[in-house]
Amino acid sequence: MTSELLYWFAQEATTAAPAPTHAVVPLTARGVELLRPDGSIFKYRAVTGFRAPELYAKKEITWLEDYYAWIRELGGNTIRVFGMWSNTDYMPKRGSGYYDALNAFFTHAKGSGLYVHFVAFTDQVENSSVLLSHEDQNTHLNEVLNIVRHTDNVFLEIENESWKNGGNAYADRFPSSLFDQLLAMRSSWPEESPPADPSLGGWLSLGTKHLDRGTEWTRKAKTLHEMQFEGLGAFPAAHIPSLSGEPERIGEATTPRQHADNAACTELMGLGGCLHGGFSSFDSSHDNDLQNCRATGSANAMACAQAVADVWKSDVFDLRCGSTEHLDRGTERNDGPCPVVHWDRYNEGSPHNHPNDGACRTYFKLLEGKYYGLSCDPAPQWPGYQTREGWRIVAQGGYTGDGHSGNMLRLER
Repeated sequence: MTSELLYWFAQEATTAAPAPTHAVVPLTARGVELLRPDGSIFKYRAVTGFRAPELYAKKEITWLEDYYAWIRELGGNTIRVFGMWSNTDYMPKRGSGYYDALNAFFTHAKGSGLYVHFVAFTDQVENSSVLLSHEDQNTHLNEVLNIVRHTDNVFLEIENESWKNGGNAYADRFPSSLFDQLLAMRSSWPEESPPADPSLGGWLSLGTKHLDRGTEWTRKAKTLHEMQFEGLGAFPAAHIPSLSGEPERIGEATTPRQHADNAACTELMGLGGCLHGGFSSFDSSHDNDLQNCRATGSANAMACAQAVADVWKSDVFDLRCGSTEHLDRGTERNDGPCPVVHWDRYNEGSPHNHPNDGACRTYFKLLEGKYYGLSCDPAPQWPGYQTREGWRIVAQGGYTGDGHSGNMLRLER
């Protein structure tokens, strides 16, 4: 066992304050929405916890339940986990009882008030410690499907980031019919290579995108709207519920406002998104330990997590926004139908560039005569929201930590 592994197991579990257990019910896809049996809209509010099935198999129940409680305190309802991972050598062929433990893990998470976003394959590349043969991959997926078909709290993702975990050889080779009646997705895709056909092997009932990181990452949630309604380049719209699996990690040179804006944008544009963290127990370059199912990290990382919670707990947006097709955007000339003043922050080649007081992007959805939206990642001297064309702010909330009374708006005329 490596020294890094010994370090994980030497840590004391983080204790979170008690939180109520919320009912987990079967979900049904209708158009681009997921609905509960009572017809209410479900929003995907996930938190990274890659090691959770492994920890459950190791009987680290208190460790997990503390983490579950923290997720619920944030307003989350889902934990995104891996079914194998080379970082910890966790895989189905190592030891006995893998599938019995996995089945029990899903049940345990449900009893703790959480859905599970389960990623069946990772690290299927040469020299990986968890690489499975073609035959073993088939067996693994069949075993997972047998379990998932008897559960009602699992979102199934075939593979994590296929383009770097087997070159799409796994997520796209399984026929769509295998996943009938399941809430399932194939894989994210790299931005430079949009999904073909129109997605890896054909869309399943859900779509997922790991939003590309970089300077303008907070605007990338618009990909969910494109997947649902506008299409992606030459590829037609899928018209299925679409979620963001991994944005930028909390902390690590990111700000609470950026994470709050990303969370709001994923709900405005689609089904919702994931609060994504690191693995500081293994990689010292990460400043938090969410992948290891620990709610620990730098002060900035924890502030980023709380900023996402502020968005998840806000009632400013109508939950139907993500399924609303009418999207208006701020333009670099501050014209068009956008209901608030917008100047671009990052378009250095434009005479309209406002690097000190602009914003990355501004997005609003129009629904039953009301606008819902936000300006993403504003510059330090941004003056705050200024309405246009007779629109007025009737509700503002979400993240307020930057002194602007909330990053999310509802407007009326």
